[in-house]
Amino acid sequence: MRFIIYFLVFLYFAETYNSFFIGLFAAIVASYLWRYIKRRNHQANSTAGQSWGEASWGRARPKASAYDFAKGHIRSAIFPNEVFTPISFYVATLFLCLGRIAKAKGRVKEKDIDLANGVMDQLRLTEALRIEARKRFNQGKAADFSLPVLVAELKKQFIAFPNFQRMFFDICLGAAILDGRIIISEKEIVRSLFPLTGARPELFESFISQFEQGSSHRAYEQNGGSSYRSREQSYGAGGGGQQHGWSRATKSKLAESLATLGVTEDIQQDELKRVYRKLINQYHPDKMAGQNLPEGLVKMAKEKTQEIISAYNYILEYKGWSR
Repeated sequence: MRFIIYFLVFLYFAETYNSFFIGLFAAIVASYLWRYIKRRNHQANSTAGQSWGEASWGRARPKASAYDFAKGHIRSAIFPNEVFTPISFYVATLFLCLGRIAKAKGRVKEKDIDLANGVMDQLRLTEALRIEARKRFNQGKAADFSLPVLVAELKKQFIAFPNFQRMFFDICLGAAILDGRIIISEKEIVRSLFPLTGARPELFESFISQFEQGSSHRAYEQNGGSSYRSREQSYGAGGGGQQHGWSRATKSKLAESLATLGVTEDIQQDELKRVYRKLINQYHPDKMAGQNLPEGLVKMAKEKTQEIISAYNYILEYKGWSR
């Protein structure tokens, strides 16, 4: 193909200027220009993965690949001298917070360590990430890092993945209520992490009140501290809500459902439906395909989808709205 282009260039300039030598010179320049384009194309493919040279002419440009959590470089003010991939950064900050929550109780207990190991199992971390998790858990006990800075960095690094921000918060919440109550120091940690839910700050008190009532304690213990649990375990017949009476359980479940969707009780049906669809879209399995995520994190996201659906349906039922 390129020789045809050289020949056409030669003919054009030779006829235009009525000179064989000008045509020959133009063809030589065209050959050097072609080589230059090919070299630039090779460099682009080896660095940025872009393709715009001879091999891709006439072809549709491929779509961008899914975000790969096992690749990339993240630098953090929390860990100033270290470089992370997105998933190792997520694990490091998560277990840093779990260590801080465990120490906030005054003394790290065996069940705090069991919970951390349970989260590793839940996430199905590789051995390398388990070593990283244990290291950060021990560092977190020192409590010498800023929670607002950590939250800001998580929101920045995972701005396109609010579902992972929310799962981070829920895991930490499960650790905080492991004893069946939230002491002041734990509550302040949870409050600092609350922006990861995407909910307005003024919703924090209504969100946390149900857990302070203790109605969800047994469900959390049964699930290794995870807040991803079946609502029927907490509020069904014979559930923890009965000890406070049906009215209290219903009220608490409504508050929990509202907090799950990040809305208030006075929300209108159209707005509720919009919020619900947005959350479901965020947690859709297709959003996590090909991102090199731990299998357990994907499973937790799917469970979160069921939690959102249950919360939405409960609010509709409580309000008497049709689906």
